[in-house]
Amino acid sequence: IADDVRPGSAVVTLAIGVTASAIQSALPPDVDAVRAMPNLAVEMRRAVTGLSPGPGAREEGIRRVRELFGLLGAVVEVPDERLDVLSMVSGAGPAYVCFLIEEFTAAARCLGFEDETARTLVDETFHGTMALLDAPGRTASSLLSEIASEGSATERAIAALEQAAVSEHAEHAVRAAIGRAEELRGALTGARES
Repeated sequence: IADDVRPGSAVVTLAIGVTASAIQSALPPDVDAVRAMPNLAVEMRRAVTGLSPGPGAREEGIRRVRELFGLLGAVVEVPDERLDVLSMVSGAGPAYVCFLIEEFTAAARCLGFEDETARTLVDETFHGTMALLDAPGRTASSLLSEIASEGSATERAIAALEQAAVSEHAEHAVRAAIGRAEELRGALTGARES
């Protein structure tokens, strides 16, 4: 498309495994390349979109792209080499949340709740918690401290999750996703070079 792009335009790529540098090098010097990775919540205008400008992309072009994706949620700008990492945290993030919802729903069923009741308990708890976190100045840490007060049953539940090394498993999951993204990028790059 390089010959058809107007000077001063910004080209946005959502291609996985194709760097903003590669796109920028295929375009005229007066066209800005920006790589974007929104997550699925873009459907609800609650996305997290990672942006990586190509080398030499001008601030005006980057600003226009940032504003465009800002209409769909939060925008985080990172260097191109960090975009796949960002994508495995926020891009795959909805899958992590859904996995937790499924696991806690299964736990509710094991504790004797019917399917529909178990789903309602867990789904609405997640929705309500996100609404609480929308309050100005409230963070997950502050809410966790508030709920899991010293000596409470919730404190014991969180201790059990910590003992099960959930934080280590979460990092391991993200690193596994990053590894697979690197494999896919290598396969794509190798296919292009052949």
